[in-house]
Amino acid sequence: MTESLPFEGKVALITGSGRGIGKAIALYFARRGADVVVNFFRNRGPAEETAAQIRALGRRAEVVKANVGEQEGLETLFAATEKAFGGLDIFIHNAASGYNRPVLEQKPKGWDWTLSINAKAFLFGAQQAARLMA
Repeated sequence: MTESLPFEGKVALITGSGRGIGKAIALYFARRGADVVVNFFRNRGPAEETAAQIRALGRRAEVVKANVGEQEGLETLFAATEKAFGGLDIFIHNAASGYNRPVLEQKPKGWDWTLSINAKAFLFGAQQAARLMA
């Protein structure tokens, strides 16, 4: 029985896909035929390992360092995606961060960081993705 490849010829961009849940999502799409953009911010090693596993499946992978919590980072990520693959079909915002402190110890800087990665990056990433998918 041949494995179904429902994403054959598609390009998937998954933020925070160097490790953990993001890596699992990236490999899921690669196993089903997609080429994948692997995004990381701090640690290139795991992202390169994820990309190597994707390539071992016969798919293309592009590793892009970008802080998705900043507009410039999102622009870098989507420009690299377009340059490498010419377009985008699937966007999953997986990157997440947290400022793990008790409520009474929260500081504006930490809260802003959390919202930038977890909320703003979702909205503005979706905007960039929609433009690239059009």
